[in-house]
Amino acid sequence: QPQVKQMNPNNRWVKKAAMIPWDTIEAEYAKLFPSHTGMPAKPLRMALGSLLIQKQYHYPDEELVEQIRENPYYQYFIGLPGYEDKIPFVPSLLVEFRKRLSEDVLNEINEMIIAFNAQQDDDDSNDGSGDAGQSDQQDSATDSENAGTLILDATCAPQNIKYPQDIELLNEAREKLEDMICRVSDEYNYYRPRMYREKARKDYLALANYRERTGHYPERVLVDQIYRNRENISYCSNLGIRLSGKKLGRPKKDADSKAEKKIAYQDNTDRIEVERKFSLAKRKFGLGLLLTKREDTTRASIVLSIIAMNIDRLAAMLLHFIQFVLNYRLSYGLLGRF
Repeated sequence: QPQVKQMNPNNRWVKKAAMIPWDTIEAEYAKLFPSHTGMPAKPLRMALGSLLIQKQYHYPDEELVEQIRENPYYQYFIGLPGYEDKIPFVPSLLVEFRKRLSEDVLNEINEMIIAFNAQQDDDDSNDGSGDAGQSDQQDSATDSENAGTLILDATCAPQNIKYPQDIELLNEAREKLEDMICRVSDEYNYYRPRMYREKARKDYLALANYRERTGHYPERVLVDQIYRNRENISYCSNLGIRLSGKKLGRPKKDADSKAEKKIAYQDNTDRIEVERKFSLAKRKFGLGLLLTKREDTTRASIVLSIIAMNIDRLAAMLLHFIQFVLNYRLSYGLLGRF
């Protein structure tokens, strides 16, 4: 693009733009933005890029459009060919962007971004001297059917809506309603209706998505103690997956072995990482307060927070890698003089 010649290639938004396979995403999802009649449709890069900028800084729709108009790096990130001192679209169009970029579409885009950067990392590593070590790791990984670690947890994202949405209140109302239904059914000899009390916990594991993405089930699943119920333990055990946490039932008289304690400690240490990511997403990427009202746009907004956080992390990793290479070359050059 002509604009990149006049811009600092080390700017974070230029680096972030390079980490997203825009052409692949555009080819896959351009059908979401048809332009058969009326005004020409906006490119998908403009829609996705604008929403990612909004997630980064929590701009309202009107302010986001003005910020893009004033910032050339924002305009480059959303794919404009050069700086334009005018708004790229009206603020109300952001609502349509969020409707069309659904939760499922954004999840697929997130996987495409991760795969694109993983491929680049593989290409870079193949040029280096670490091929032997990687091949040994790959051979050892193929020895077992399951591989990798899946960390699961749940959090609450406050939503900026005018009607009450207290999770504890909703859960208490559900429990009381179920109790009323059971008492009425028992009193009048009615069959108890099916209420799917444990369905949410089973769906929460999302193991099918993990296998579809990686080609295998995880070797271990790290979760809170509340998710270690008999159904989940049996489900993971049948698939050869180790579910973290203490065993159910009364504790045994014999204390846990040192190996079991070490495994439990390592699992708990590794699981803390997801808590950090939740905190980061709430503080920096808009998950602390959701401004959308509709259910579909709210789900899309949550996924946008995750995508924005992933891209920011990839940019930081690239910066550390470049700094490491520069320091290595500098040290090598200085040592070569002696």
